[in-house]
Amino acid sequence: MELTSQTVHLIGGIAFTALSLAMIFSIVSNFSSRSTDFGLAILFMLYGAESVFDLAIHGSAVPENYAMETFQHQIQGAILFFVGAAEMLRLFGIMKHRLWSFSVPVGLIGLGGIFLLHAQSGMDADAMMLMIAQHRAFGVVLVIAAAGYVLARFRLAENRAADLGWVASLLAFGLMLILYREGMAVM
Repeated sequence: MELTSQTVHLIGGIAFTALSLAMIFSIVSNFSSRSTDFGLAILFMLYGAESVFDLAIHGSAVPENYAMETFQHQIQGAILFFVGAAEMLRLFGIMKHRLWSFSVPVGLIGLGGIFLLHAQSGMDADAMMLMIAQHRAFGVVLVIAAAGYVLARFRLAENRAADLGWVASLLAFGLMLILYREGMAVM
């Protein structure tokens, strides 16, 4: 497909941002819709599949010395796809045990953990430091989203604040993906 990593992050960022805004609208308007729950499961599955097929997506635009990054993207993709599928089955009532409700926060922690340790290679030191900082910020925000999800879904916090908190973290992740840069240039 010849997409640069920056373009892939932009596309994912737009998707996470749009879904997060729809989720926030649903929360603040008291409009209870499971469509955003299904949307999250579908987004996880699609973004997961994209990450599994990382090399095919990049084509000749793949950065040099990309083996470790590819491996990490494939692990992240597998986690996201599995979590999305598990959430979809839970929403359809196929996976009924309460433990399946933990698939989303466990997946967010796994994804965040890989971002915290994400490898970078094939670039100058300044660009590498920028990318390390961005990936660590991704990781932190996703772990915060996981904690907020647990508070919201298991009603460990009162009112809609917990719902808004974890979705706001997901929104921040989406916006950070949109702003992602691989060098010091603005665009």
